[in-house]
Amino acid sequence: MQGVSMPFGGLVARMWGFRIVVAVSCLLDSISIFLTYVTVQRSFPGVIITYSVLQGLGLGFGYSVVLSVAATWFPKRRGLVVDVIVGGFGLGALVFTPIETALINPSNIPVDPKTRHFTHPDILDRVPVAFLILGGILLALQVIGFILLRPKPLESTQDRDTELVVRNRINSDPNPVIGRLRSTQTIVSLYRLLSFMYIDDDQFLSIVATFSSLFNAGGRVIWGAIVDRLSFKIPMMIMLVIWAIVLLSFPHIGSLSIVGLKVMYAIWVFILFFSLSGVFVIQPAATGILFGPLNMAVNYGIIFTGFTVGSILCAIITYFINTPNAYLELCEQPSQGSRLPVCGICNASLNITDVDGIERHSFFHSWVNQLKAIGKHILEINDWPVCLSDPVSCNLIPELPTKFECGWEYCDFKTNDVCVFITHVSRHPEVLFSWKRVCSLPEKAVTDGIRPMDVEYLA
Repeated sequence: MQGVSMPFGGLVARMWGFRIVVAVSCLLDSISIFLTYVTVQRSFPGVIITYSVLQGLGLGFGYSVVLSVAATWFPKRRGLVVDVIVGGFGLGALVFTPIETALINPSNIPVDPKTRHFTHPDILDRVPVAFLILGGILLALQVIGFILLRPKPLESTQDRDTELVVRNRINSDPNPVIGRLRSTQTIVSLYRLLSFMYIDDDQFLSIVATFSSLFNAGGRVIWGAIVDRLSFKIPMMIMLVIWAIVLLSFPHIGSLSIVGLKVMYAIWVFILFFSLSGVFVIQPAATGILFGPLNMAVNYGIIFTGFTVGSILCAIITYFINTPNAYLELCEQPSQGSRLPVCGICNASLNITDVDGIERHSFFHSWVNQLKAIGKHILEINDWPVCLSDPVSCNLIPELPTKFECGWEYCDFKTNDVCVFITHVSRHPEVLFSWKRVCSLPEKAVTDGIRPMDVEYLA
């Protein structure tokens, strides 16, 4: 929706001035977040309308207009000016990610080990109120920015006439090319799939997201300085090559140990956002260089419509690959002449023919990461690596019981749902694990010095 509304914002700014456009943009953006407080408690389609459609229209309506107004003040340093402005977008995560985590998940409750989504009632109950708080903060910042925004005084009549004759171009030949590049630069958001599949530590992910904003903002300053010195073609080629290499290698870091995975995940995300920052600097600067500042808001809005194509493409890709067993694949085994399942994480041939066995192996990695999040000593006791290559057991999780009972004194919690039980366990300060039962300190006995009773360990 940003790409749809952005060209219209530029046209309206030329007819009635930029202040009307920026005011409408800010109001739509803030109101959309406030309305999501209501829609998130009622229906998913409502959330799409308020938090996607309405907010996208508001953000896109004034985005290119703000860049255009600011760039007119420094015509010889357009790249630097643009990168300073869009750097504010990058720094937004530095400010808001810790706030969002503190508001929604202050206890660092892990994702559901089966669905790989946040399903804990405490987390879900805090989401609506978070929209109200974040919407209020955003509105206050927008009011301050609106007051400070000023247009540059008009130049002489001769200079303006020359600008109109030479640079007043809309939708010239390079526009579709840059627009197609924009459509391919949305897929970076898929990095979230890897984090939810292999990493359960929400606070770690929040820290990575916070520091990635520094690379996002700092990278915009670096890319802007490069564009001012070398124009836009060479920086864009360098950025796209780095981005492609990182995206192609990103899925393979899931085979590392939990420590190595976290380190490489952070490094790869930082590089991704450093590359991403170049998109929002190089392309606006290229638009100003190719078409001039007079119609920059309209031209960049037309180019930004490529973002719509990229978003749809990203949604389609996510729909087809975001499945519980997406990392299991079938491949030919020439020596046996049959199709055997191979784990996409550990590359171990499972030698399993039944569907149940394949599914149990697919959850092995999720269970190990879950154990590391709630009880590191369990892995040390059983000496489990991230993934075994045992041709006999094939890393199969032993049969889970049909009923889970907490084995701690004063705790009578029982359930038939393993996901609910894992959530119950993760809220306790101490955890002991066996395949027959998961026992933990009951909430009402946290300070009573209770000790575990009758706990069976996996031999």
